[in-house]
Amino acid sequence: MQLSIGIAVALMGAVAAQASSEQIISDAQRPVWGSYGDIKVSRLSEPKAPGGTLVRISVPRAGANFWDSSATGAISKAVKKGDIVTIGFFARSGEPGKPAWVNAVVGSVTPPFKAAAVGRVELDDEIRFHCVEGISPVDVGDKQGRLTLHVAGAKQVVDLGPYMVTTRASGSETQLPCAGKVKSSAQATD
Repeated sequence: MQLSIGIAVALMGAVAAQASSEQIISDAQRPVWGSYGDIKVSRLSEPKAPGGTLVRISVPRAGANFWDSSATGAISKAVKKGDIVTIGFFARSGEPGKPAWVNAVVGSVTPPFKAAAVGRVELDDEIRFHCVEGISPVDVGDKQGRLTLHVAGAKQVVDLGPYMVTTRASGSETQLPCAGKVKSSAQATD
C-alpha cells in the first residue's frame, strides 16, 4: 500500500542540511508496507499521520509464534557489520486505550535470517515515530535485507504509517525524528 511519496524526503530533510554519515537504506520514495500471515490489512484516513493515511493490521488471534504474521518493508542497500542501524516507523495501537506491540527487525531474507537490528516496541493509541537502534553484528548483502514488523504476538490492531531505515558510522546521531529509541538486542548468533 503506497503512502505519500514525499514523506521520506521530509523525514530526512535535516540530513541534507547537516554533515552526516547517515544513509537511507530503505526505499525513500515509496515506504510501502507488504504483509503476510493471518491478518486483515486495510487503509484508513488519519489527518494526524504523515500523508494522511495509515495501514491497519488487524490480528484476529495470537499466532503460535509472534513472527507468524508481519508487515514488511523493502531494504535496498547493504548493512555492514559495525554499522549503526536505525529502524524508524510511524505506528500506534489501533484500539483506543488498548496497548499493542511489534517486534521490529532488519535482517537477511535468506537463511539463516541474521538480524542487523531487532527490538520490541510497545505501542499506545498515539501516532508516534518509533525507533529501534543498535550496532549491526552481521553483514546483510545489497538488496538481501528486509524490514519486518512481527505482529502475531497478541490479538491486536496495529496502525502503521511511513517507515525509514538508515545506517551510519559510530560517532554521529540519527537525524530521524525518534519519539524514543529501543536498543537493539541483535546478536551475531540470532
